[in-house]
This record gives sequence, structure tokens and C-alpha cells, in this order.
Amino acid sequence: MRDGVLGQLPRGIKGRLGWGAGIALAVLAGCSAEETDRAGGPADAGADGDATNVDGAVDAGLKSQRPPPDWASADFIDVHTHCELMSDCAGARCCDTSGLASLEGLYSARAVLLSNEYWLINEDVYPAEAVNYFTGLNETARDTAAKEPEAVGFFAGLRCLYQRKVDESWAEACKAEARDWARQGAIGFKDHIGKQYETGEAEGGMFIGGWNRFNGFCVVPQGSLTPNSSCMQQSTVHYLALEPAWREVVRYIVAELRLPIVSHASSYQGATTTCYDPELGAIDNCALVTRRHQQSLATWLSNEVDSAARRRFIVAHMGFLTGEPAGLVALLDTGVSVDTSRLDAFAAAGCQARSLFAAYPQQILFGTDRRVSQTCLPASYSAWMHILRGPADQAQSFDTCQGTIDARGLELGTPQVAGCPDVPSDALTRVLKQNFLELYE
Repeated sequence: MRDGVLGQLPRGIKGRLGWGAGIALAVLAGCSAEETDRAGGPADAGADGDATNVDGAVDAGLKSQRPPPDWASADFIDVHTHCELMSDCAGARCCDTSGLASLEGLYSARAVLLSNEYWLINEDVYPAEAVNYFTGLNETARDTAAKEPEAVGFFAGLRCLYQRKVDESWAEACKAEARDWARQGAIGFKDHIGKQYETGEAEGGMFIGGWNRFNGFCVVPQGSLTPNSSCMQQSTVHYLALEPAWREVVRYIVAELRLPIVSHASSYQGATTTCYDPELGAIDNCALVTRRHQQSLATWLSNEVDSAARRRFIVAHMGFLTGEPAGLVALLDTGVSVDTSRLDAFAAAGCQARSLFAAYPQQILFGTDRRVSQTCLPASYSAWMHILRGPADQAQSFDTCQGTIDARGLELGTPQVAGCPDVPSDALTRVLKQNFLELYE
């Protein structure tokens, strides 16, 4: 436990936090934002209504876009997977799901394919992948889900984010595109609005820089070897998390279409890349900048939509806040959801991290950030199942897709475990699938 981190926490919280070994997963032990609705959003009205278009008319064609009923019988639903390798699909192109298929007999699994077509915004700095992989990935994921509805669903990436410059009609164009993808079978959406760095991807993974360059919000010298990084040093840059137009699109999707969004709303915490922050008026680490903007967007959303709609905004990778307890508490207190795709953090957590699931029982969804073609999936999912279901604090080693992991159990299936925080009786089922399924109610 680091005194420096504890010292950052709001008064009155320190004594109620649950801490995991090796990380700082900290949560309030009291009621969740859902139980008290303390974030101050509108009253929960119309939760069962039909999706509407921008004119307020019922759009019956969108109401049925939800996971198939038999998904409820799965052992788990992974809300954060990707398509990496391709296979033939009746003459078209589908995602290779052989890794997922290899789980047969071990787990009954369902996976949500998240489109990452956002790479196309940087096709000039990552041309091979843009041409050979990412072009048409929405359609590829769509066709895979249509072919294998019992196993996979898909979240579309909105092309308005990287094919259309922001103007006065941009938000309405994004809404129209969202409706179109929903009619084509998308059961949600994926964005990368806060991504400016990720290990091994360098310039190609910098969505924010590419988006600013595309929109002309910065000027980069011709021939620059780091155009996206150079762009983000300039005081003229914008951030989608702060843009009123994008916030309106988010509100529309989660509140009117009643579909979820998995949002890569902040940057990887290990990065050293820097960005200009218009709210700070200075250059700062991009991870810190995007975390602040992520919190700003979540806080805004908490005042605009009801609790059910807030939960449909799913912050990927727990907002990269597993080492920042005060930030994680603040984010979850807005009522938004997070996915669990931080295997390293959860593996080291130990049973004290059960308090996270006690304080925010409806806001944590199982997600791994794995590729459905990976041959290492059985071992990776076995590690996750040990973490979530295994005996409290009992460690076991697994050779996962992310290397060898020593995983400690949380025993979420047992409400009361000696020496560990209590959890609700349905805590395990909630994180593995129920919280995801309830997003569509």
C-alpha cells in the first residue's frame, strides 16, 4: 500500500476501502451509485420504451437489437473481444473464431466483437494493417455475428469518427449511422476517443492525434516521423470527450437507442506520450489528460440520463484506473460501467478486491480484450475463472495470452468468506453475464 495514493483519497473514504496485493483497487464499501442514484441524473422513466429516431417517432426496427435469448445460459459473456484473423464466410470475409471454438467442453462462452476500424484514421502511418485488416471490419464482424449468433455478437465502430469532419450536422450524421448499424444487427458500439498510445502500436495507435489531424485542428510539418505526437503538443487540439456534439451522440445511443457503448476513453497508464490539455492550459501526460476528460464525460452523462442509460456507457480497461483508487471511485460513482480487461491487476488483487463488486454490483462487466482466434484462450479464460470463482486468495499459475500469470482467487460465488469483504449472492453471475444482459432491458 502506498501512502502517496492513500493521501489522495477524499476524507472519510480511507477506512472503507478494499485493497488488493500489488495494486490499488479501491472502492466505497457503502451503497452503489445505482442503489442511491446519488449522481443526480433524471428519474428512471421510460426504461421499457421503444428506441426513437431524432424526430421522436418509434423505430420498431431497432427494438429487437439485443443478444439472442440463449446467451443467458452461457457460463460467461466476454464484452471485450476483437477480430484479428480472417476466414472465408460463404465467399465473403468473416472473423476467425477458432480460439473461441476451442473452449467447447471447457466453458460455454459468448463473445462481443468490438470493431477497431478507428485505425483507418492513421492509415498513412500504419498502411499495411489499414489496408489488409481494418478496412471493412464492421461488415466482417457483422457477417461473423450473423453466421454464428449463438457464439458472437458485434459492436460497430462509428465511421463518422474517422470519415467525416466535425461540423454543424456531424452529430445528426453520427446518430443516423448508429441507427443504420443497429438495423444491420449491431448490439452496441465501440469508440477509441481517448486512445493516444498503447504498447507496440506507437503512432498507429494514436486515435486522438489522427482525429485532430483529420479535422485540421493542428498543423504538422510535412515529413514528420511522429505526426500524431507532434499534433497533440499544439494548443488548438480538441478532444471528443469534451465535444458537445459527441456527448449528444453518446446520450442518444445510451438513452434513446438504449444500446451500450464500450469506450476506450483514456490512454494506457504506462505511456510517456504528452498532450496539450485545453482545460489545464498546459501540456501533460496523455494518460492523465484523458483520464480527466473521461471523468468529465462520465460526470456530464450522470446529469443527463437515467441510471439504466448510464450503465450502458462502458469504460474499457476500467479506465486504466486500477492503480488510482480515488479516480476509480470517482468514475464509478457517476454510475457508468467498466469492463474488467486488466488481467494483470485482477490477478494480483486478492480477496480484498471483493469490495469493488459489493459497492458497484451492477457496473462491472466481464471483458478480456482477447482475440477470438487466439489458441491461448482456454488458458486465459481458466485464469479469469480462477480469479473470479476460485478460493479466496488461493494462487495458481496460468500460461495465458499475456504470459505467465499468478492468479489469486476472489471467490465471488460465496457471499461471505472469512477475512474478506462480503459480496451480494449474485455477484459472480452479475459480473460474468447478468450485468451485460440487463443493459438491454
